[in-house]
Amino acid sequence: MNGYAIYGSGLKGGKIFDNRISSVGRTIHLTAADIEYYGNRATTKGHMTLSDRPQGSGIWLERRVELHGIKFEGTGAKNIKVYDNFMEITKPQPDGEWDYVPATPLNIASYDPNAMNEVYNNKVISHTTYRATRHGPYGDSGEWASSIYFVGMTNVSDQGLYSVYIHDNEFISNDLFISGDIRETHIVRIEDNIFRLGPEPTNEYAIFRSVPPAMQDRVLNGNNTFIMGDTTSGVENQFDVSGITKIQIFPNPFAQSTIINYELSMPSSVILKVYDALGIEVAVIVDEFQPAGTHSCLFNAGNHWQGMYSYTIQIGGRVESGKMMLVR
Repeated sequence: MNGYAIYGSGLKGGKIFDNRISSVGRTIHLTAADIEYYGNRATTKGHMTLSDRPQGSGIWLERRVELHGIKFEGTGAKNIKVYDNFMEITKPQPDGEWDYVPATPLNIASYDPNAMNEVYNNKVISHTTYRATRHGPYGDSGEWASSIYFVGMTNVSDQGLYSVYIHDNEFISNDLFISGDIRETHIVRIEDNIFRLGPEPTNEYAIFRSVPPAMQDRVLNGNNTFIMGDTTSGVENQFDVSGITKIQIFPNPFAQSTIINYELSMPSSVILKVYDALGIEVAVIVDEFQPAGTHSCLFNAGNHWQGMYSYTIQIGGRVESGKMMLVR
């Protein structure tokens, strides 16, 4: 089916367990309170037929097929427990007449800051068949996949304990781990999980995308483990989640221009700025997503006065800074 396999407000207080679910679209829509979803195995891989059209499609209107796994949605989704499940979603290439939105096996639109939902002891796999990905907005035909995705959680009240507590799970993705729209201080606890890079990683795989710095810091300090898997040798190495290493400036001091070199331990969004001695921004040298590896950029002082200048380089929620001297 291309709709939800399990759906409805009548699920309140229910126990859903030991099912085997196969879908071309979505698995379960959790909108009511006190549900337990456990011991289930679900796979979603697409493959539409002309008689199985997404809801709302018509002769002149094609709906893209949603690829959700477990979705929390609305203020009524409270005190839900999701545990001991297996969930796998694959983002396929366009298949004849149909196209698919990005794969999001754990899709969270939980708007009550005291909902206290819990997700634990699950194995969750998200995979895109694209090697070169376009990370577009949610709901479009972007080629990406994300283990955890937040939907419309930018206008949620901040006062509360947590809306969802995600812990002791294993997440496998060959693209993104955590992404989406969420307010800076909204509390979703993500702790004690294993995030593992899957086979055939995309060209822009990353831990975060569009996640505010404060939440990134909570995740990075939440005893989560990030693993780069080598499927050919069986060797595994943990991600260096510090992001930035080996910043070098040469020459320093400099007379007119200097080269700033830095190394990224993983693909990341990078913002590099230069400020004068009064703290006034004088240049934005880099503001883009960059792959892992060594990068170099030129700072030309132009007609600026001689003296001390500083730079900041931001990757996600992490910022490094330093000094450089312009002499005439």
